[in-house]
Amino acid sequence: MLTLEGSAIYDGGSFIVQILHGQSWSETCTEYRMVEFSFIKPLSCNEISPYLGSGIAIHRIATSSESNDGFGFSVNTGIIALRRQDVRVVLEVKYASALVPIGSRESQQAITLTLGVSYKAGGLLHF
Repeated sequence: MLTLEGSAIYDGGSFIVQILHGQSWSETCTEYRMVEFSFIKPLSCNEISPYLGSGIAIHRIATSSESNDGFGFSVNTGIIALRRQDVRVVLEVKYASALVPIGSRESQQAITLTLGVSYKAGGLLHF
């Protein structure tokens, strides 16, 4: 599966708000798009900080024979390194569920491991 994601992040010090847009393609899924709004709680204010988070999303999933839209949710945990710098590194594990029926499955689920590098531009942080 090939996935592209982009996000905008606001770091409020004791909390982080993230808006994420993603699109994926695979052999069985001709189109997968989602927009997610996440709330992240850093567990410290240090340069290296573990965090917990959750989010809600709108999903669109299409195959060659059907397509559906629906809501979803996610929970995640990870570590942010170089948090107060212009460039920072994030290691994250996320469980996501799209409550979108396709075929005989009522929901689509995934566990992902992400290593990301971000650059801070202005007041927002862009991935």
